[in-house]
Amino acid sequence: MKRCLPRLVGSIGFFLVSAFLLVLLPFANPLIASAYGPDGAGNGGAVSHGKSPTRPAVGASFSTDVKGTHYIYVNNGSTPNSVSGYKLTKKGLTPLPGSPYATGGTGGGSGYGGNQIAISPDHKCVFASDDGSGTFNSFLINSDGSLTLVTHATVEAANVQGIAASPKGGVVFVVMFNGYSSGPVDSFSVNSGCAMTEAQHADINNAMGSVVVSPDGTELFVSSYIGGFINTYSISGTSFTLQHTNSANPPSPGGLAVNGTTLFAGNAGPTETDAYTYNSSGVLTALPGSPASDPQGSNSAQVWYDSKDNQLVCSEQNSNSFGLYAVKNGTYTFLAHFAGTGVEPTAMVQIGRTLIVTNDGSGSMSVYKIKPGKLIFKKMVPLPVAGSPNGIAGF
Repeated sequence: MKRCLPRLVGSIGFFLVSAFLLVLLPFANPLIASAYGPDGAGNGGAVSHGKSPTRPAVGASFSTDVKGTHYIYVNNGSTPNSVSGYKLTKKGLTPLPGSPYATGGTGGGSGYGGNQIAISPDHKCVFASDDGSGTFNSFLINSDGSLTLVTHATVEAANVQGIAASPKGGVVFVVMFNGYSSGPVDSFSVNSGCAMTEAQHADINNAMGSVVVSPDGTELFVSSYIGGFINTYSISGTSFTLQHTNSANPPSPGGLAVNGTTLFAGNAGPTETDAYTYNSSGVLTALPGSPASDPQGSNSAQVWYDSKDNQLVCSEQNSNSFGLYAVKNGTYTFLAHFAGTGVEPTAMVQIGRTLIVTNDGSGSMSVYKIKPGKLIFKKMVPLPVAGSPNGIAGF
């Protein structure tokens, strides 16, 4: 059926495509009559209220190839919301002092397409969204990796989701779900102490999927899984200007990742991912072989680019699995399918060959060793707060 979607034409075509996508997208954002509630949990559409259950803040021992000390931060997506922090060494994960760190807002929304946490390129600031209270936060990273809340800003919509920090520094972008006809996009200026001030507000006028900034900091990409497009914006300081609206194929782009001048997109519904090249005018051109499909997966959303092995990793919520893809000889190709170990694998971060994945449906993280065309399970780590963890970042 999904192969026929691009062929639908006429006045009813758009309606049928939109209706079909709404049925397929329980994960992407709060939906009426979905098996998933607005908090992303499998609660038949009920909304969770009150404080999320707390658990002991425990670490996990496992062998890794990492050298030195690294830090991992998870947006718990909890009520009230918080960020969990961990030290990562070759011996495993250890909770940071004072973790989890309260944001002052409410999490628990969905928005699987957009990573809900980011780190500044100088590794001094953590940015985290509150996907339930219309607030956006910045934290200062202390010398021991612990966090201090600096800014708790109110924005234009309740479901604050995807975040992308510019590799140039000084600016961070955030996108919000605001129904199926509105998708606010904000830029914030960031000073040396991690304090933020909103600089620009725009709207893609459709349901957003994700956001990412090009490696050189000149291009901003925002996807819309209902509108079926990916917008390209030019960036100048904290300002962003629409360059081009690109039709996506298949028409349900979700999570985004970029490597050089290649943009990858997960898809909210079908288990297909896309690969595009982009030029200075913001125009996307699909690579041969795109879209590529994982025949055993179900629901592709967030994506991670493994630069060590030049492969894309896509988390597949509905089938609790992963799809791996690569660009070989200029052609985009599906590589392999691997089963997940939690419930609804979502956001990913990689240090060395250690891939850490949040499990949105079980409030935990799974640790894998990643190799060319392969994932090897290492450890399951419960988060200290029960929530819907849709964001993870580290350095």
